[in-house]
Amino acid sequence: MDEKTVITYLNKNLLEGNSCLIPATTTTPKVNMDLEAGEFFFEGRSYPSNAKNFYYPLIRKIEEYTNNPAKKTNLSFFLEYLDSSSTQLILTIIKQFTKIKEDGHELNIEWKYMEDDDDIKDVGKSFSESVEIPFTFMEVYE
Repeated sequence: MDEKTVITYLNKNLLEGNSCLIPATTTTPKVNMDLEAGEFFFEGRSYPSNAKNFYYPLIRKIEEYTNNPAKKTNLSFFLEYLDSSSTQLILTIIKQFTKIKEDGHELNIEWKYMEDDDDIKDVGKSFSESVEIPFTFMEVYE
């Protein structure tokens, strides 16, 4: 599936239902969201030609979720590469999830990175400091 097909799918289908699995493309991450279970997972590379077109439907769905979250929410990232636009929008997503923590719900954020990938690890640390929520950092070995 290419990026254009994924974005078309997002805009047509994402607002329906309580779960969503978006396959990775060469420029967009795999996204798995299960709203009933409170599980959200982002994995892969993120440098879409238009990051807003990819992430805004996800942001709208997450906004919907934060109005009625599960008791416990798990947010997991395992990203290999982020361009600057993706970085800003992923921080926006993380900030949305902080609302549920402020409302007294449990929020766990896991940030995985490949061994020796200090750049991605530092991005996660910067995000954690920005939202003032401790992340669980996990180094992944090949």
